[in-house]
Amino acid sequence: MTLDKAPDASYKRALIKKLRQASAKLVELDAAGTSTVDAKTAAERRARAEETIARSLDALDAIGVRASDQEVVNARGSDARAASARDEKRRREGEARRLEDERRAKHARANRAIGKTVKSVSLWRLHSMAKNEGLGDEGEVSRAATETASDAERVDGKSCNAGMWAVAKLAKMVPEGQIGVEAYDGVVKALGRAMNALARRMVDMGEDAMDARAASTTIWSIATILKTKCAAHVDDALLRRAVSGAANRLNTCATTANAQDAANALWGAAKLRKMLHEQCVTALVHVLASGEVRTEEVSSSLWAIATFGGDGWKEAATYAEPLAKRAKDMAKKQPKDWNAQAVANAAWAAGKLATNDPNVELGDAKQLITLLIPIAKNLSLSAQGFAHVMYAAGAVVVDSRMLADCAKFASKGLKTHAATLTGADLAAVVEATHALKLGTSMSDGAQLKMAIINAIERGMGGFDWQTVGRLDFVIDDVFDDDEAQSIREKLSVRGTAVCEETDANRMHIERGSADALLAQEITAPFDELSARVLIVDDKHRLITKRLRRVGWSVSNWQRFSCGDHGTGTSWPETPDEFYAAAMVRAPPTKASLAMILHAVAANVRFGGRIWIYGGITEGIRGVIADLPKGLFERTRLVMHDDKYGVVHCVRSSAQPDKKGKELKKWREKKTLDLSDVMTTEHSVPWVAYPGLFAGGGLDVMTTLLLRSVLPTIERKSKLKVLDYCSGAGQIAAAVRAKAKKSRLWLLDADACALEAAKRNLSDDVEFILSDGWRALEKSDRAFDLILSNPPVHLGLAVDFVPIREFLAGLARRLRRPDGIAYFVAQRYVPVRAIAAGTTADTLKITRQGTDDAKFAVWKCVARGA
Repeated sequence: MTLDKAPDASYKRALIKKLRQASAKLVELDAAGTSTVDAKTAAERRARAEETIARSLDALDAIGVRASDQEVVNARGSDARAASARDEKRRREGEARRLEDERRAKHARANRAIGKTVKSVSLWRLHSMAKNEGLGDEGEVSRAATETASDAERVDGKSCNAGMWAVAKLAKMVPEGQIGVEAYDGVVKALGRAMNALARRMVDMGEDAMDARAASTTIWSIATILKTKCAAHVDDALLRRAVSGAANRLNTCATTANAQDAANALWGAAKLRKMLHEQCVTALVHVLASGEVRTEEVSSSLWAIATFGGDGWKEAATYAEPLAKRAKDMAKKQPKDWNAQAVANAAWAAGKLATNDPNVELGDAKQLITLLIPIAKNLSLSAQGFAHVMYAAGAVVVDSRMLADCAKFASKGLKTHAATLTGADLAAVVEATHALKLGTSMSDGAQLKMAIINAIERGMGGFDWQTVGRLDFVIDDVFDDDEAQSIREKLSVRGTAVCEETDANRMHIERGSADALLAQEITAPFDELSARVLIVDDKHRLITKRLRRVGWSVSNWQRFSCGDHGTGTSWPETPDEFYAAAMVRAPPTKASLAMILHAVAANVRFGGRIWIYGGITEGIRGVIADLPKGLFERTRLVMHDDKYGVVHCVRSSAQPDKKGKELKKWREKKTLDLSDVMTTEHSVPWVAYPGLFAGGGLDVMTTLLLRSVLPTIERKSKLKVLDYCSGAGQIAAAVRAKAKKSRLWLLDADACALEAAKRNLSDDVEFILSDGWRALEKSDRAFDLILSNPPVHLGLAVDFVPIREFLAGLARRLRRPDGIAYFVAQRYVPVRAIAAGTTADTLKITRQGTDDAKFAVWKCVARGA
């Protein structure tokens, strides 16, 4: 049709449509920018659209339709935007269908690769036993679990998931001590192997084969079985992969979960310390806060988020708020729906959230505790549940109108649970008594204090070091001087004994780890070059001497100085010839392990054997997953017993990168912000290395110490200051910023820490590499001010030796008459008990007045000064 002929209505509609489509393309290009296409392509598309618009307008004008007509204006405006939105929606839906088709195809390929699925009668028999809570004959459980392990590689996704749930449930139900040792071990091993097989099947099928129910059940099942005796018989690396797949899948489908799924996922993730994506947590919390939900589900989920908060998740309180509000409403409207476990979980969580961040307002948590206390009074709580309620009441500081009820509740609970109350439970009750000043209650205060004294007398022999420390910290504020002095003396005796036991246990862990390694096949080759081995961090020389006796030529490298056994070095010396093997004591952090293994890879020849040894509590089960990619092969974990194991691997033929060549490749450049401890904004360039405490930054304990001490230092003072256990020099840097003329000494056993400190502070600072005071034994050096944040934990293991040696030698290092030392420790550290017997005649130790709920600053002066 030519333009000089009379047009019909269809021709006009076609032109309007073309105009609308071209205008929609411009809307799309304006919205996308260059995010999806390059600038040249976008320009070409825009030119074509504009040309189409111009031609369409000309054609419309030729048939008498003007650009100002409403239908043309709409085509270029609102209609174009609507068309663009429809097109975008269709594209999204098409992409979603494409991804779903790919997922289904991938799932189908996985099933075809594994073979035809079968129905496992044994698996569903396990499920029936678990569901009906009837174990039956232990031999039947073993047989069913063994057959399930054989069937696992061919079951479908639903069966696999049901089997994992059943195995975990049964693992909790196995009655240790009620059946013969051999039968019990058989059941435990069979269930562990069944879980391995089912987890492998889940991994093989892929995360796309899971829905929200399957993902949450996988996380719950693995978290559950790892808390049982079966944990010694599961493949930790395999279970990690299954959990990671389930967590990834849950991140995409959390909105389809029901309340039980959400609660299981959050509880299991918290038990595994597997942080879910924040978007996933938001979706799960929404399910629990808005839908039909039971008190057990809300309370366990609240517990999970509070646990993440205790692990350092700063946003925990924000995410917990909807759950706290829902729990509060349920406690108000449905008090009879609460059972003892739900009350205990919700109370502990509310208390934990309230103490994690004092700057966060948690009004719903406080109201929740206020409502739970009357409910708890009518329930048969366990001793721990009773303690959780008391702990929470003190943590949120319930209103004064509740204090009389709390005092009565505490007094009655101490009597009711006299036979089962642990030291930790008792400490929580006494701390709440202190926080709420319940001992001053007119009606029940005296009775409560007498109940506490009786409980302390009764349980003293079973107190661990944390209980001693927690009680010692608050006892002065609960009792009169005479009563407090009597209790404190008994706590000191018990504390001294249990701290010595703890120190001895530290060496038990070292010896247990060494025994696990020495039980392996470690006979040296006859060839001299093939018998050269690098030993990493054998600080106590527990394996070095033994290896030399069986023919190895040993070279040692240790990062930390350790007594008379050796001086720490930040990096191993480069050998003339590559080592044939290496044996590595598992370090406390993943970052340290990565640095050590890169250095090992650069110094061990291709094909050389590597052994990494340590305890379960030190994370030996997770080492394989943390090995540097590509540098090691043929990895396997061999458990020596249920506490210690060894990872075997072989140096691959991959070339190590520059990280294995020298320490400086691991240097981390940061900024140390001292604004929280100074009166003005203050930050300095900072260097750290892997494995330094708090990542080489300013942690909450050091911050508390500096806030307490810096105000006492004059800006023009010329103090001689020692930063003991200095790390990268954070304390010294703050002192230098406050008093520039002070002289600084830094002492640490970690060679890497001092390497960082040398780069962080100026040349006029003196650095002392020393295990405790040893490097100063022949010196009379004394200081005006000594500051320290001494370590109490080596990884997860407790180690009181550093703080004990610090206190034992402190008086000699304080200048007379005005020398002062300050140190910070967790409130549960039994400082007086550790110091007893070694410093009583030489050092006066007093606690500084701080309101911190977790840590305390202590002041030390030499007696007679």
